[in-house]
Amino acid sequence: MTFSREIASSPHGSRTASQSGFTLIEMAIVLVIIGIVVTMSFDFTQDFMRNRRIQQTEVKLATIQEALVTYASQFRRLPCPANGTAVTGQEDRSMNGTSVASCGTGTNANQARGVVPWTVLGLSQESAIDGWGNFITYRVDVTAMPTSATTCLPVRSPAASEGMNLAGCDPSTAGAIAARLENVGFYVDRDTSTGTPDNLVADPRAGILTGAAYVLISHGENGWGAISASGAVNTAPTDAREVRNTAAAPAIPGTGNAYVDGEPGSFDDLVRFATIMQVATRARLGPRAP
Repeated sequence: MTFSREIASSPHGSRTASQSGFTLIEMAIVLVIIGIVVTMSFDFTQDFMRNRRIQQTEVKLATIQEALVTYASQFRRLPCPANGTAVTGQEDRSMNGTSVASCGTGTNANQARGVVPWTVLGLSQESAIDGWGNFITYRVDVTAMPTSATTCLPVRSPAASEGMNLAGCDPSTAGAIAARLENVGFYVDRDTSTGTPDNLVADPRAGILTGAAYVLISHGENGWGAISASGAVNTAPTDAREVRNTAAAPAIPGTGNAYVDGEPGSFDDLVRFATIMQVATRARLGPRAP
């Protein structure tokens, strides 16, 4: 009797052990699958958030560009940058030290702390902050001065009372427009290399006359060289292209000193600009016959 019970219980015990072993294998497989799904979900979430921040920033850049055109149409000039470390959004015309020096006195020598002047543009502070929580850098050209007596007003964006007004430039007068646009404005390079600019998309030299009236820069995900929303200066960049985008006023082609608008994926800065003629035309201040 005892013997038969042992025989009867033996297969049952064997099935239990087998079933337990199979269950552990199943659990291990499930855990592996869960791990893969979690990893994929994390990567997807990261990509989604990155793309969302890029899209948010692109919308803000476009909004700022529209606001600059509106400002130019009302005041016939472009505003000076705001001092990002002051967090006021007001254009800074007093300028000293490492602020946004000399915006109102005809030199681009130092706009190192210059950000979008959201207050004077009628925008919220949030509109001037990119998707990564940093102020959008703003550079504006102020170097042009009158070279001769003419009815074509000088393109001296923020300081002249009608610096963006080209309505006095008569297209039928030979050289009138060129005299006001030549060597005025910033260079912008769309080269993804770190060397000498060789794909200039904004170029104020004679015969080209497409200098950028302003440049807007989001310093991207790493935020290097940007000013945070609290007014703190972020870590300086090491990438040569990002260094060029944090310079106070790079303007000389052939030396690597041009703002860089990189191809997608080359580095993380987002750059927008408009030529002097583009701003003037959209603000209905373009050249016209008397």
